[in-house]
Amino acid sequence: MASQGMMRDTAIALVSGYLGTRAMDPTTVTLQAMASDSDKRQEKDVSPGVAYEVAARKISEWMGLHLSDDEVKTLSAGFHWSIGLSAGVLYVTFRRHTSLGPVAAGLLAGLVLWAGVDEGANSLFGFSAPPDRYPMSTHVRGLVGHIVLGLVTAGSAETLSKISRRS
Repeated sequence: MASQGMMRDTAIALVSGYLGTRAMDPTTVTLQAMASDSDKRQEKDVSPGVAYEVAARKISEWMGLHLSDDEVKTLSAGFHWSIGLSAGVLYVTFRRHTSLGPVAAGLLAGLVLWAGVDEGANSLFGFSAPPDRYPMSTHVRGLVGHIVLGLVTAGSAETLSKISRRS
């Protein structure tokens, strides 16, 4: 059975990753709206679609499953939230097992997801076009969004840790 400390850390990780994702989403939507028309066109022209939806379709096909559009939407939301929650897991792991402070651990968690997922795995598995096909604004939007994800995750985790220590 997991120790109480591990259960507390897991809860803190998941809640803080959730809150970080909730902050990241409107940030990236706002930055997308601010992109130039030519950047929006270029992104649309090279992109095979929303990466999470493309992933849901491809992975289900690789598994021999034929999902309805609604099932693809549900699975893609699951992918999105699972990756967002993992920011909290990364953050708590960095804080517990390294000498990184909150800001550095939060930034690192966000950067790991940006580089590993947005700039790496999505293209590698064909969920997005190769990174060099997208305009710079796409990369900056992803980077800023993941910085927000990491910092909000860090602030949430630190706050929840302090509250849990008081109880």
